[in-house]
Amino acid sequence: MNIHPNYYQLSVEESLKSLGSQHEGILTKEIEQRTKFYGKNKLEDVNKESMLLKFLSQYKDLMAIILMVAGMFSIYLESYRDAAIMFGIVFLNSLISFFQEYRAERIMDSLKSMVKAKAKVIRNKVAMEIASEELVPGDIVIIEEGDAVPADLRVIEENSLATNDFSLTGESNPTRKFLHAIQGQASLGDRNNMVFMGTTVAIGNGKGVVVGIGMQTEIGRIANLSQQAENDLSPLQKELNNLAKKITKITIVVGSILFIIGLLLHFEIRESFLFALGIAASCVPEGLPAQISVALSLASGRLAEKKAVIKKLSAVETLGSTHIICTDKTGTLTTNEMTVQKCFVGSKEYDVTGIGYEPKGEIKSGGKNVSKKELESLKLFFENGVYASNAINKAQAYFI
Repeated sequence: MNIHPNYYQLSVEESLKSLGSQHEGILTKEIEQRTKFYGKNKLEDVNKESMLLKFLSQYKDLMAIILMVAGMFSIYLESYRDAAIMFGIVFLNSLISFFQEYRAERIMDSLKSMVKAKAKVIRNKVAMEIASEELVPGDIVIIEEGDAVPADLRVIEENSLATNDFSLTGESNPTRKFLHAIQGQASLGDRNNMVFMGTTVAIGNGKGVVVGIGMQTEIGRIANLSQQAENDLSPLQKELNNLAKKITKITIVVGSILFIIGLLLHFEIRESFLFALGIAASCVPEGLPAQISVALSLASGRLAEKKAVIKKLSAVETLGSTHIICTDKTGTLTTNEMTVQKCFVGSKEYDVTGIGYEPKGEIKSGGKNVSKKELESLKLFFENGVYASNAINKAQAYFI
């Protein structure tokens, strides 16, 4: 069985047959075999570095290399105190940057472990809820309004089904889905009998057969390409590299001039070399990298207090250098949370405060808080709103 061919060109029955599936779902005995063959339904870190490589990569900075070279020259000049200071600064600077990346990575891993996505599937003619990681090609998935699509699916049943595909296509309006096969080649945005992992159901409900999981999904392909892309240097890193190059050139010029002056003053070659080397090494700003790292770490701490996780210290300065962000806001910049702000009961208008799904806020009328007695009279209205919505059970628990 081939995974993820152009299923949008096949009919519903042809898609099910090619995947060895049926409307009642696949058999339990096949699930383990398919899991072993295809793996888990999750996105992977393609080029994830080990902790040792992450730490050693901190020493690739040009300024750090110059300091280490200056430290070696200090050892040669028997100035062990200066050498210890330079190597200590480089190590401390690398340790600060590494710790920042390590802490950010642990935070992201903990967030991933907290969010366990679920999927509603039909297996052996029985509807059940499983972890989305356990999905395999051929599974029949039930999707409803508000659900996040757990894998790439070929739609096999639909009832006014439409999905928000802006994360893949940039289309701000919900895309209507159909069952019929599409003739010929079609771009991603025109495959209207497919729903894709990473999108959400805007309207309606339906069923789909899993045709792609994990890195074989459309969003998995994007993740793979993004992880292979080379990271550009931040403005601060570019400036520091330019400064390091200038310091290197100045050091070489000054050292050469002093070496020639020493020879003209009838110093021995070794004495002239040591004299030039000592003056040249003193041109290196030993404290600059440490000062920059400390400043960026303090800024990172302030951002962390505002719930912003910074993975690399250089990103702190990059954010500070940003004045304008030009983007097509199709929902990708929001948290995808709908909040009730006004209610009309009879002829009376009420204002509701609070943002997002947190159970915090007040109900006001005419700028004043509603009394407890009036709030009790509105209970039936809000209960109807809760039962008529597609909100998760947690939201109902908050209300009750």
